[in-house]
Amino acid sequence: MFSAAAEVVLYTAPPPPALPQPELLAHTRYDAGVSVVVDRNNGVYQLEVAADKPRKGLVLHWAIEDWQLPPQAAWPPGTTKAGEGAVQTPFQRGEYVTLTFPESVCPSKVVFVLKDGSKWVKNHGQDFSAALKPPTPESQGLEVLSYTHHEAGLSTVVGKGSGSYLVEVVADHPRPELVMHWAVEDWRLPARGVWPPGTVQAGDGAVQTPFQGGQSIKLLFPQDTCPSKLVFVLKEGEQWLNDNGADFTARLTPGSHTADPPPAHNQQHHHNNNNNQHYAALEEEPEVISCTNFEAGILVVVGRVEGAFMVVVMSDQPRQDMVLHWAVEDWQLPQKKVWPPNSTQAGDAAVQTPFREGSQSVAIAFPESLCPSKVVFVLKEGERWITDGGKDFAADLRPALSQGNHAHEALSNGHLDAGFWGGSNGNGAGRHANGANGNGRHYSNWAAQVAH
Repeated sequence: MFSAAAEVVLYTAPPPPALPQPELLAHTRYDAGVSVVVDRNNGVYQLEVAADKPRKGLVLHWAIEDWQLPPQAAWPPGTTKAGEGAVQTPFQRGEYVTLTFPESVCPSKVVFVLKDGSKWVKNHGQDFSAALKPPTPESQGLEVLSYTHHEAGLSTVVGKGSGSYLVEVVADHPRPELVMHWAVEDWRLPARGVWPPGTVQAGDGAVQTPFQGGQSIKLLFPQDTCPSKLVFVLKEGEQWLNDNGADFTARLTPGSHTADPPPAHNQQHHHNNNNNQHYAALEEEPEVISCTNFEAGILVVVGRVEGAFMVVVMSDQPRQDMVLHWAVEDWQLPQKKVWPPNSTQAGDAAVQTPFREGSQSVAIAFPESLCPSKVVFVLKEGERWITDGGKDFAADLRPALSQGNHAHEALSNGHLDAGFWGGSNGNGAGRHANGANGNGRHYSNWAAQVAH
């Protein structure tokens, strides 16, 4: 028996380190009813043009320097070419346009005018101009070999300087948990001298490097020891991201900048050869929880692998312009970090994700800590809405495991294979299976459009 009361010590975990705040370079408000903000974060330059109030149909007509065509990798979604020296980008919800430039390819300025319906808007008769990065001798001496924007929300720049090659990988926005899992050639361990700060070895043939400020990584390779290419995938929390089912590849040395597809990642690095999906720690077969075939010609499979839940929506045939309009629970907006590439918000409580061309499917992955109890969705094909017999489709993510038996039978019969889980994280859903559901925010005439 203790003679004194035991001392209780409470431990409070320290808060996660805060991301560095962007450096504000300029903030200008114009009489035309727009504001321009320019900032820099870990070498990434970002320009935002924002309208004072939403203006439907507002378009940014823009270029770089003195009306030179910007590289296509810098075009935001929805951008189209407008003549030989400019592009046009619609304002998101009529409110803003954001342009992002990695430091190595950042222009000295962006020039633009606005198009509001059929009306052109200027700055008192002059072009608008936003200064970004002043030219330096170092930047002028960099030869840009390639500049690529990927659907996963990042850009890759390969450049050649004096005696060295540069690879810069930049996320479209800060992502604090983002890590690059990378190697050289066909997954060989890079020389320790080129590892950026914070890099750690991950297995026998790769390393992992956190993004600086959650947004950028720079790799510098001496010319005499430069590899022919860099290969990588991304890890964000528990989720692995790749380039539409293949490893990301950045080709460096002369002669390597070709359109040839990268070779398959070997199995020693946990590559799933069925679909060229790279999960850099995938050691177990997916557990199929449910498999449901709907009369609308849609197959929905729910599975679980290494603590992550996945929902895969498949069409029984190719359908042009198919979009998944989706949400979680009873039409709640899902967290942005689980949105597949090319997803956009649709109203206050849903997102839309296009089916990846040629795949007839989209997939959504949820880390266990963020997994909802269900995903709800409808489909949009052109102007036509597709539902489950007049109601929303629903996929339960945490049903009793006994429901998985039927799905395992389908798996063994060849309808699904282990590679099935490696599709891109595409998804889409919507709540509007009943135009009179009391929440007719989006489609008051939905009932007239539904087809089964």
